[in-house]
Amino acid sequence: MRSRIKMTLAKRLLQEANCLLEEYYRQPIEEVMTDLRIRCFIDKDAHDPIQLLYGLHFSRLFYQVKDEPAVRLRDAIARFVDGGYGRCLHCGNEIPSEWLIRSPLLEYCSTCMVKEKPSLRAAEERETSLEFSTG
Repeated sequence: MRSRIKMTLAKRLLQEANCLLEEYYRQPIEEVMTDLRIRCFIDKDAHDPIQLLYGLHFSRLFYQVKDEPAVRLRDAIARFVDGGYGRCLHCGNEIPSEWLIRSPLLEYCSTCMVKEKPSLRAAEERETSLEFSTG
């Protein structure tokens, strides 16, 4: 994955994390990152979105929340850290980065959404249409 695209995707995942942090913990991501710096999950001078995602991943912050959006975000961050982000969970084909920028929690390519997971396809389309209608 090219570094510019990887950085853009990291920023999008951090935006998703910010929404969930405010919803579940009532804290903006800046406060959480400060806490992670104090606990040494993130270097004091780290402001790189990729390093921040690694800190979130290793802090296991979203592991106590069991709601689907938090689980999907946690899993997406884990795939990002492990190098599997952007690959279909079913067939392993690459998901276009343009799609991931719009919907960073996508897990399946279009072929698998159509053939194997029609209910997932409907859910992903709803997520994408909600995103475009709100913002």
